[in-house]
Amino acid sequence: MSENRAPLLEIRRGADHILARRLPDGMYELEHGAGGDRYQLFTADAVLVRDVLVSWLDGEAWWHRTVAWSRIDPAVAEMRALRDELTGMLDGLGGFESALDVMDDALARFDAEVARLDRDD
Repeated sequence: MSENRAPLLEIRRGADHILARRLPDGMYELEHGAGGDRYQLFTADAVLVRDVLVSWLDGEAWWHRTVAWSRIDPAVAEMRALRDELTGMLDGLGGFESALDVMDDALARFDAEVARLDRDD
């Protein structure tokens, strides 16, 4: 993982996965999915992050029923997957890191806009 990437914890169970990422601004991004559908939320509450991860690990339904998840657009999910694949392949090559940073910035702006639209609904 490159130095500028946010700390990440990803857990998989079969086709299901859940991940938690600590963002540079102190926020946390949680994401889960099974198959093609992926959902996310952003929070500053580290206790909520812990509780969601533990509930998911225990196989309880609380994490899914109680938390307000937003569906990730499939095109955005594909862009993220491509970014992660490129990051893994090209990690350490300086010329490509700036391109990946631009992609990260674009995705962050998109995520912020989606979060704003969700709040306005």
